[in-house]
Amino acid sequence: MAKISMRRNFTMTDEDARRKLEGVASQLKDKYQVEGHWEGKRYQIDRGPGVKGYVELQTGLVAIELDLSLPASLLKGKIESRLKETLDKELA
Repeated sequence: MAKISMRRNFTMTDEDARRKLEGVASQLKDKYQVEGHWEGKRYQIDRGPGVKGYVELQTGLVAIELDLSLPASLLKGKIESRLKETLDKELA
C-alpha cells in the first residue's frame, strides 16, 4: 500500500482555509465519490475508491495523510501532482 504525506502552509485565516477545503471535499465527492466528515479540524475520509486517510487543518498549515490501495497506488504520482496543484491554487 502506497502512502501520500503532504504539508502546505497558508496565510489566510483558519476559517477561510476550512471553507476552501470544504469546497475541495465537495469537488472530490462529485468527481471521485470520495466521502468524509469533519471531526474538529480533521476531515476524515470515510469512503473513496482506493483511498483512506485524512486532511488536518492546523494554524497556518494543512497536513494530508493518505493510504492508497494497490490499484490506486499505480496512480500515486498523478494523485500527488493533482493534490499539490489544488492546494497551491486554493490556499494561495
